[in-house]
Amino acid sequence: MNQETIFVQTDPAFNIVLDSLTELRNQNRLQVIHVQAATLTNVESKDDDEDRRCKFGGKRKGVTNSAFGRTASAVVCICMLEEAGVPRRLWPEVGKNTRPRNEAKLQNPLRDDKNQPLARNFHLANIMVTAKRYWSKYDQIYPHFRIEDEISQVDLKRQVGIPSMMLIFRRNFTEFVEITTTFTATFMSTASCIKLLYLPRKVTMANFPSS
Repeated sequence: MNQETIFVQTDPAFNIVLDSLTELRNQNRLQVIHVQAATLTNVESKDDDEDRRCKFGGKRKGVTNSAFGRTASAVVCICMLEEAGVPRRLWPEVGKNTRPRNEAKLQNPLRDDKNQPLARNFHLANIMVTAKRYWSKYDQIYPHFRIEDEISQVDLKRQVGIPSMMLIFRRNFTEFVEITTTFTATFMSTASCIKLLYLPRKVTMANFPSS
């Protein structure tokens, strides 16, 4: 039975694992097999009354950060699944407007590139139970209340960044997948509470070649 272990930045042992990987990289003991990425810019509100704009409840005082946080938390997850090649039929259910409004904005340049067969064939998960295991672990990094708290500390036209990383060790620790996320948001207007979300992310596959 192949053993698999997942680490995210909320895990107490994460920094120890990351330091160990850095040491292996420095010793040229890691071999990168494949790298692919996905991006999404300007997430759209799920609110029926906002007509696809980025206002996130801006007309209702006190709910803007909450509305943005909940939408952004869901979008961050589907963007991760896109970059990791998880089939869209296995994605979690989110708000009725969240997915259709934002899914079309996902940019994954390698997905349909005929010269990148590994990108087209790489799927972090192919069945629902496995996909759920990954996204439930990933949700620990970007709960909506964390995003709300970060946004609440941003001044007008100031950007906040929430980077993250998830490490998945597979095949009895002979292979690992590194998923990195760069999440930035900017508070653009106190009147309309427009916020922009930019999510560049990258999946790196590597193995540990035998000496």
